Amino acid sequence: MMLTLLLIVAFADQKDYNGEFPDQHGNQIAIATIDAGGTVTTHAYTSDIDIRTDDDGVETGRVWIEYDGTKLKVYLDSDGDTKPSSPTLSVDDNIDLSDLFYGPAVNVGFTAATGSQADFHDVMNWNFRHNCEYY
Repeated sequence: MMLTLLLIVAFADQKDYNGEFPDQHGNQIAIATIDAGGTVTTHAYTSDIDIRTDDDGVETGRVWIEYDGTKLKVYLDSDGDTKPSSPTLSVDDNIDLSDLFYGPAVNVGFTAATGSQADFHDVMNWNFRHNCEYY
């Protein structure tokens, strides 16, 4: 098994961005990893997710991402601030991210893109907690 270098939880929020990148699947969430050899593995994917639009036409939602050592779960609540009882997307097939959590530090980051279009991607609040035993 190759060393896992990166975990990606990707959100796509446009069904058709002015015709530039037509996407028939609407709002999407995907879970993927990239290994040391550069291989991208998509572990789970879902589309046509209903995301709340406020009075100004802005899509908003709250996300929880949980990993217990074998399962990764993504919860999305677009109607308020309550974590749903079941995940929106999950990887239950023993996903091994121990390479990412090796040692006393871990890097966490955010990125966003819209191609040649202008848009805002705001992370309004976030926290990171871990309960890992270091090797």
